[in-house]
Amino acid sequence: MIPYDNSFSPPAPVIQATIQNINAPSQRVVVPMQIDTGADLCIIPESIVSVLNLEPEDATPIADYRGDVQSFHIFYVHLRIEQWTTRNVRVIAHGEGIGILGRNVLNQFNLNLRGKEQTFDLVLA
Repeated sequence: MIPYDNSFSPPAPVIQATIQNINAPSQRVVVPMQIDTGADLCIIPESIVSVLNLEPEDATPIADYRGDVQSFHIFYVHLRIEQWTTRNVRVIAHGEGIGILGRNVLNQFNLNLRGKEQTFDLVLA
């Protein structure tokens, strides 16, 4: 069981993920990622783009929770959570600090949130 991150109010499920450049796997960085079952895609902090020398592959319009639409560059990375690596993950870069683990990765796992206990499990499906 993984404990929720108490720095959020209310506490939230956050997991450490290793982000790798698909063209240079030795270039990697560990990022805390908040689990968000409402997010279609994963989001990495903008600073990771320059740290890993990521090149945009495409652009896509993304609507936020208010319905406001912006265009974002799409990047592809390898994303490792614990012992599992998901290759060629489609991500956008936005904001700083913490990333968002969206359904494009979460749908490969079984997720068990225990809100009352403030713990969760993430197991490969």
